[in-house]
Amino acid sequence: MQTVRQLRNVAGRDWLERGLLPLVVLAAEVGWFYPWLVWLGKLPLFSGQRVALAPVSVMVLLGGAFLVTRFFLRRRWPPGRGAFGVVCTGLLVILLVLRGEYGAGYGILNGQWFGFISRNLLGLVSEGSFAYLQPVVVALAAAFYLWWRGIRWGRSIFAFEEIYRAFVTGAAALVLLGVAWFLSSVYRDLGNMLAAVGIWVIGFFFFGLVSLALGNFQVIRQKMAGLEEATSLFNRRWLGLLFLIVIGIVLAGAGLASLFSADTAAVLGRWLGLAGDGLLWIVYYVLIVPVSYLVAGLVYAGQFLVSLLGGGELTQVSTNVTDNITQSENITAIEGDPAALPPAVLLTLKWVILAAAALVVVYLLARAVARARPSRAKDEVEEVHESLWSWALFRGDLSLVWQALRRRFARKRPAMVTVLPELPGYKEDEAIPDYPDIRAIYRRLLWEGEVAGVGRRAGETPAEYAGRLERAVSGGREELGFITEQYQRARYGEEVPEPPGILAQANRLFHGFCGRLRALRNNAGV
Repeated sequence: MQTVRQLRNVAGRDWLERGLLPLVVLAAEVGWFYPWLVWLGKLPLFSGQRVALAPVSVMVLLGGAFLVTRFFLRRRWPPGRGAFGVVCTGLLVILLVLRGEYGAGYGILNGQWFGFISRNLLGLVSEGSFAYLQPVVVALAAAFYLWWRGIRWGRSIFAFEEIYRAFVTGAAALVLLGVAWFLSSVYRDLGNMLAAVGIWVIGFFFFGLVSLALGNFQVIRQKMAGLEEATSLFNRRWLGLLFLIVIGIVLAGAGLASLFSADTAAVLGRWLGLAGDGLLWIVYYVLIVPVSYLVAGLVYAGQFLVSLLGGGELTQVSTNVTDNITQSENITAIEGDPAALPPAVLLTLKWVILAAAALVVVYLLARAVARARPSRAKDEVEEVHESLWSWALFRGDLSLVWQALRRRFARKRPAMVTVLPELPGYKEDEAIPDYPDIRAIYRRLLWEGEVAGVGRRAGETPAEYAGRLERAVSGGREELGFITEQYQRARYGEEVPEPPGILAQANRLFHGFCGRLRALRNNAGV
């Protein structure tokens, strides 16, 4: 029931938690699981050399289980009825997937297909040898496993710990696959392995890193839940940068993979050549040409000033970059075509650019991981770090400084005190009961402060209000600090019940502090 309640809370959140995060997590699962099917299909253990399940079938089974589980969990049905629906739907989907993968030319409604599948499944028993194991056996086992994994993710709330555990499990599975592939008697060529499953390994790390980043991103957003404008700005600024970083990591990994596979190197070489040519073209027309015109303009201006002061003829300076380069090439006579860079130099330049991009990406990722680690913070101090910079933020900061200066030197207006009406169930000077949760205690604290003439102002944080209330009553630092801290945890933190000891202590401190508030009210004659 706890899982169902948490899923209903998730359903009301934005598209990041409902759509993008589950999508990349499931894609990472496919990225590490499908290479195992490829390796099993290449073993001589089976009678037919084929992959047990196609990539589309793997995605259908995993994603279908996830969607079906979420569907039944949100129907408010009894647990037994929902589990029965998930199991029946799973059996139907597995049957349809096997029918599509191992049709063997039979018609869709042909009943002889069931006999064909039964003979393949019982081939191990009838032949009595592992050499005649059929791929459909692996397909059936993989289908049940994928459906089970989809159910697990369908019941998950995608906490960062779960995402991290899944990523580590997938990485360990790929390492184990590499060892198993190498130990196979006829498949010890690393190049062949990368050519067969390299794209899936790259996909796993791409979607796995995206899922880790989104999980950490979600944790930070929850900490900033009380600041709606900051959360919206945080979303816009970080999502684009996140995908750029992960794409850079994937490109760096693809470059490393090309060192071990000739086929991968050929494909990546073509794309890298096009990217390098485009980059050189952009550098030439965006950087070199404007700089050449700027230098020529400065030279003309200098010659004009010299002619005004001392006379003399102006030397013609060409603003054409090609003419300048040609003149310098004529001075340094080199055989052949000096304007064209050798292919080896171009290739080296491209690899240097790629290596620099990879270093930048690794540095940014290392900083992100370092920030995700828990650290011992000072008491009553909570920090949210964000180090990005943009012109919009700079202009916003200048605007805030200007507004602060205007407020400082502007004429002070008398503050308007608004007394809230009595809330239902609250009466002045009544005995204060023990409240069942910390938020009820804080609501009563706000009411008592309002009646005493120290109400909470609009836009005032709980910590700011606690400081002002403490100054008004001349004491109560311990009581206010404890109640405010527990309220912030309950209001902005995870939804966990307060321990009985904490709640009892909060009620006891609140009773003592209310005596201070009522004494303040009586002294002021309210």
